[in-house]
Amino acid sequence: MKPALEFLGFASVATLVHLAVFAATQPDGMSAGGTGGAQDITQAGAALASADAAIAALVARWETPPSV
Repeated sequence: MKPALEFLGFASVATLVHLAVFAATQPDGMSAGGTGGAQDITQAGAALASADAAIAALVARWETPPSV
């Protein structure tokens, strides 16, 4: 019985510590949604863009089944 209680106690303390660190390091929801919640999404200051035609053709070729 004692090992089960020890495990439960340490597991709950570890969970709380992990949640506290996660909550302290993650940005708020509004600031994480682009530039102050604006419509443009940025990642580390660089705007995300769609793939160019060469990447789209590569994906299309990858997704086509092989001819047997």
